[in-house]
Amino acid sequence: MQEVFGTVPVIEKIRAVEPLNQTLLPTYPDIDNQDMLDIIFEVALTFVLGRKHTPAKRDPWRHWIVPAHLEYLSIPTFNRKKPYTGPRIEDLPGLNSEQKQALLVLIHPTNNRSRHFNRPFEGLTNHAMINLIFRAALPFTKDPWKDWVVPAGLEYLGVPRSNRGKPYTGPRIEDLPNLTDEQKNAILALM
Repeated sequence: MQEVFGTVPVIEKIRAVEPLNQTLLPTYPDIDNQDMLDIIFEVALTFVLGRKHTPAKRDPWRHWIVPAHLEYLSIPTFNRKKPYTGPRIEDLPGLNSEQKQALLVLIHPTNNRSRHFNRPFEGLTNHAMINLIFRAALPFTKDPWKDWVVPAGLEYLGVPRSNRGKPYTGPRIEDLPNLTDEQKNAILALM
């Protein structure tokens, strides 16, 4: 074997590897992942007011969350309730200094708004949310599941079937990815 493959170097010392299940400390105490998403969405939506942007440029998911690599805060959906352990606002990639500064103002410890976000879906089940989306989508499409629910990343509401009776804890309608403003407004109009 040595003639074919040569000699194998001797490993003298094995590097210590950090444990993978290490518990991370919250970056901002009292802020969970959903709070961070809410903060980013609130700032992103007000950030572009008064500026000449097309509706696509007002999409906080596409223009703030994705460039900052924070999709994991809501995917899978149970991550939303975990404490935020991601990077500090100052260290977020993909955002410019003006965006970071706007986020820092809202997340500052003296700003109590960042600790008490309104949860608009208290008491709403996943099945009720599916029905709501279907009713809003029917004037626009023959297949609301394929054209609205799946692009918004909400198929977990009904699959597996046991999820239907659980409380809806997903994103606000305004925060749903891959839906147009017209689609979101149609859902909001029924609420």
